[in-house]
Amino acid sequence: RNFSERSQPCDLANDGMASIADQVVAHNLEYGPLRVRIVDSPGLGDTRGLAFDQQHKQRITDHVSRHGGFHAIAVVIDGRSAPSQQLAYAVGQACSTLPLDWQAHAVVVFTNVRKSNEISPTLRLWVEKNISGARHVLVENPF
Repeated sequence: RNFSERSQPCDLANDGMASIADQVVAHNLEYGPLRVRIVDSPGLGDTRGLAFDQQHKQRITDHVSRHGGFHAIAVVIDGRSAPSQQLAYAVGQACSTLPLDWQAHAVVVFTNVRKSNEISPTLRLWVEKNISGARHVLVENPF
C-alpha cells in the first residue's frame, strides 16, 4: 500500500452536495518510519433514517475491502453522556458488519473528559459490557 498519498475522500456520493460526514475519508500520517492510515467513516444511527445507515455501512465495507482490512477501530463517544438507543444501535450495526473479532481491535475514545472518574458511570458499565476488551482513551475537547 502507498501510505504517502494525500488524504482523499472516497468519491462514493459524487453529487457535489454530499456532506463530508457521508463519505469515508482516509488520513495518511507518517511518524518516522511508521506509516498510518486513519479512516474516518460516517456514523451509524443516522437521524435521516435506515437507508442512510445502509449506505454508510456499504461505504465502510467497500473502503475496508479495497484496503485489505484494518488493524484497529476507534469508537468515539461523549464520555459525559448516558448510553443511548442510538449508541446501542450503532454498536449492534458494527457487530453485524465487521469481522467477529472486531472488539479485540477496538479502542473507545471518550471525549469531553480528562480523567476516568469523569466518565458517566452508566456509560462506563455499558461499554464494558458491550465493547468488551476495548482499550480506552480520554480526550478533553477544548472547544
